[in-house]
Amino acid sequence: TDSMADIDENERSIGLLIEYNQFKFFTGGDLGGDIEDTVGAHIGDISVLKAGGHGSKNSSSYYFLSQTQAEAVLISVDSSRSNHPAQETLSRMDSISSIQNIYQTNAGDGGTSEKVQVLGTIITKVYEDFFTIDGAVYVVSVELINFNAKFNNQNQLELNWTTASETNNLGFEIQYSIDKINWATLEFVSGRGTTDEFQEYRKIITFKNKSRAFFRLKQVDYDGSVTYSKNILVNIPVPQEFKVYQNFPNPFNPFTIIEYEIPRTGKVVLKIYNILGQEIKTLIDLEQHPGKYQVIWDGTDRYNIPVSSGIYVYRLKSGGFIQDKEMVLLK
Repeated sequence: TDSMADIDENERSIGLLIEYNQFKFFTGGDLGGDIEDTVGAHIGDISVLKAGGHGSKNSSSYYFLSQTQAEAVLISVDSSRSNHPAQETLSRMDSISSIQNIYQTNAGDGGTSEKVQVLGTIITKVYEDFFTIDGAVYVVSVELINFNAKFNNQNQLELNWTTASETNNLGFEIQYSIDKINWATLEFVSGRGTTDEFQEYRKIITFKNKSRAFFRLKQVDYDGSVTYSKNILVNIPVPQEFKVYQNFPNPFNPFTIIEYEIPRTGKVVLKIYNILGQEIKTLIDLEQHPGKYQVIWDGTDRYNIPVSSGIYVYRLKSGGFIQDKEMVLLK
């Protein structure tokens, strides 16, 4: 309108997210930098992203492309405008290696990227368990309806997910990443094959020494095909202060466990002394990240020779922090 004549069109943006079971479609019009920064990181994984037709540096949807892991990206490029700013979008997509399927919805000479496939067709049909793009069928073999992760009272990572149905499901790889780019597998959980009944999964994992991480499920079919769940960001509890716990069991024979927490990265030294203050053994002498740790002492000295019964002291030292605690070896 006339009243908006002096306002940058990128400041007038709109985005639409449609979810249908596992199928998620996002489209946005002239999404400005501020909108991208605010909204993009919260969208999560999507099945299909329709990038805006404008494609300028501030509204090329590059932020969305780099933050999501869409199975397909649809871009509209006006064939009659070879200098259309959407070419900027296309040229920048080559740097996003995670996107494998990029479709140009309108054949045009703006599609200079080798990754771009000029198909001239957008999504044609969406069904309950699959969708099609230009005739290619994308099947949802596992209907995942819930996936969450949290830390329990024992400082362990607890993951829970539910499926409404499964088809040829071999199982799930539990994966994590710090940057949503490089992923590593923690464990594999077997699936239930083929079933139309609700299935519930629960897995507890020891995961330490990171302040936060992203988690996802990599679902694997018997034929080797895979699909991914949404990413879940989990803030991992970080100790606020140094803490040394009493060993357990105590008295002990022949093993005991020593637990401690450190709030910041630094060199940590944990040593065992006898009641006379003589050093018996060094258990830890290395740099560690913030977190909670456990160390086992087997009642031996530095030469791995069993020590006699009596009172012993374990001392934790890190930076300016030093704390001693007593324990009893009783044979």
